[in-house]
Amino acid sequence: MDLREKRIILYLILIAGVVSVPLMTDYLMTSSSLASELSHIEVISREIGKVFPVRVGSWGSMDYGYSAASFQSNMCYLLPALLRLAGMGLGNAYKWTLFLYHLGTAVTAYVCFTKCFEKRDAGLLASILYTWCPYRLSEIYLVGDLGEAAGWMFLPLILLGIKRIFTEDVEESAYKWLWVLPAWGFSLILLSSTVFLFGAVCMTVLFLFSMGRRSLRKQTLGVIGKTAAAVVLVNAWFLIPMLLRMRDASAVGILIPQDIRGRGMYFVQYLSAFPWAGDGVGMTENGICNAQVMSPGAAVILLVVLLLWMLFTGHCRQGGDFGFTCRMLSVSGILVFFSLNFFPWDLFQDKNMLFSILLALMGSPAKLGILACVGLIYAGCQAFLWMGESRTQKERHILLLIVIAMSLGTAQFQLGNILSAGSFVRGDEIQALGSLMLPVVEQESVIWRLSEGISAVALAGCIAMWIVRRRKRVKKV
Repeated sequence: MDLREKRIILYLILIAGVVSVPLMTDYLMTSSSLASELSHIEVISREIGKVFPVRVGSWGSMDYGYSAASFQSNMCYLLPALLRLAGMGLGNAYKWTLFLYHLGTAVTAYVCFTKCFEKRDAGLLASILYTWCPYRLSEIYLVGDLGEAAGWMFLPLILLGIKRIFTEDVEESAYKWLWVLPAWGFSLILLSSTVFLFGAVCMTVLFLFSMGRRSLRKQTLGVIGKTAAAVVLVNAWFLIPMLLRMRDASAVGILIPQDIRGRGMYFVQYLSAFPWAGDGVGMTENGICNAQVMSPGAAVILLVVLLLWMLFTGHCRQGGDFGFTCRMLSVSGILVFFSLNFFPWDLFQDKNMLFSILLALMGSPAKLGILACVGLIYAGCQAFLWMGESRTQKERHILLLIVIAMSLGTAQFQLGNILSAGSFVRGDEIQALGSLMLPVVEQESVIWRLSEGISAVALAGCIAMWIVRRRKRVKKV
């Protein structure tokens, strides 16, 4: 390991450490899902070894639109549950899990964006903008859903997979194996949060449409088909039971907000420069007063504005990533539009079971803004690269420091507001919050067991293909 790699590791730890300040206390910041998350950790830590896999049922008595009451795979709770079994306190297990998710997000963002742009400084900048994204921080500290916190780690995998599918040569022998990366991404997101899965699928479908005929190439369709088949088969153990549960209208209806259009965002929220500590998600009555921060950050918006200016004036390099960046920007714009309360999502409510299931998986229109933020961060980093092409190395470093300083300032401002305005619990209060009686699914149907067998066979097949491919590579060398 050379000196530069050691520096990168140190930078990534610092990136995660900056946004972990609220975890460096002797108390827990309260959030809308904290009681649910702590109770999940307690239940799963008790049931490990008794039931496999541990499935926690949904709550039929919760308010409408409460996503934590949905049927999830609960794989993201294994880490804090194991920490709990190792003797760690409930609050510390929760906080250490969030820190590791911060670190994992910084690492995956750096690796994926570095491969996207083929430049380490761009990957480091993207890791900063992505890990310090105000929307992400408000989700983690004001909502506190561990599944969604884990989902942020894996979105860059899908972005990298999409880029490789549409930018690499279809005639290359390695092209047919490009399904592996997005399959990993979708599977990990599925096991983290179905809300994130819905958003990732929407972004991918919009991108396929934006690419036009290039999406209909035989090789591309083959990769897309392999990705979908791998995700469905490997995750059949959870997908099939989830879909069977969603045949029940009461299990679906509890996940849909009564005023789903009112859960959308205002466009001005994307432009917020100083993120406060609001936790409001319903915009119908109070507008953006005390609204949750849902923006990609002032630094990202500034870079996107500069990108639009370069596109308008022709000051960007044609060819290469130009087409992909333009399409990513257009897809992000569409996702921004879908996330607004201007879009009439209420027209799909109470129409038929299919629409109800889709709305339940979406959670709220504002969740689509997460995928819009991912696309805007990519576009902003591409703008940074294009601006630096005609400048000296010193000027590029100055520009990089300016963007990092803006992102750091807004992140610290937001975290300071969260610490000063939020409430907290400590000691016995934490244990009391984790005492909710969550239902554990112990009796499984034959179909559930069959789906587990399908997943086991599919996973074994994927491992076998990986071993065969690796041996072929060794023989070639």
